[in-house]
Amino acid sequence: MLRDYDLSPSLEDYLEVIWDLEEINTVARVKDISERLDVKRSSVTIALRTLGEKGLVNYSPYATITLTNEGKRVGAEIRQKHDLLRIFFTEILGIDIVTANSAACMMEHGLAPSIQKRLETFIAIIHNDESYRTDLITRMNDWDEVHRRDDSPVSPLPLVTGLDTLTAGDECVVYQILGNNSVKNRFTEMGLACGQAIKVLAGGAESETLQIQLKTYRMSLKKLDAAQILVEKSS
Repeated sequence: MLRDYDLSPSLEDYLEVIWDLEEINTVARVKDISERLDVKRSSVTIALRTLGEKGLVNYSPYATITLTNEGKRVGAEIRQKHDLLRIFFTEILGIDIVTANSAACMMEHGLAPSIQKRLETFIAIIHNDESYRTDLITRMNDWDEVHRRDDSPVSPLPLVTGLDTLTAGDECVVYQILGNNSVKNRFTEMGLACGQAIKVLAGGAESETLQIQLKTYRMSLKKLDAAQILVEKSS
């Protein structure tokens, strides 16, 4: 995995650029890397030596540069993080591509696997439910319009998480149901409507189901279903 190599953000940038250049030209050159990152060629040489020592690039002076098999895997992992953030910024937040790419370059280095996984899930849900995506963007735009005109303090957003992340003893309130209308209707028929109080009776990280209590009755939910129920955890 990426963290096994203890790469600095700078070295990750070098590896990502080499990966990009290989995708286009099958090889990379010091000159091309220097131009893409806007750094001196001497700096590129130092970075390549370090990456070579880590077994991530095939490098020798005056020769073209290629990634090792492991370098390709790690480079693709870095690129995946960048693309994930770019998609989130452009398709969901509506940020222009130049700003989105710049922000993704800075943030990809600190994207923890747990955050990446949840972000991938969120984007997948958005892509599979166009009406939800449209509604979300409309709400964000409306929110911006209100608070651009109003200088009053913005109310803090609730701490929302998936029901599947809770464990026995946790209490929460349903904040939002994800998915299409049939999914939402199914949950509503089960009593899982927005504002409904829930107590988790059993379940945890290793369990595939959650036992929950609603009002005076209990039910069992698969973790995959529980992940579509966003809740505000009680303090």
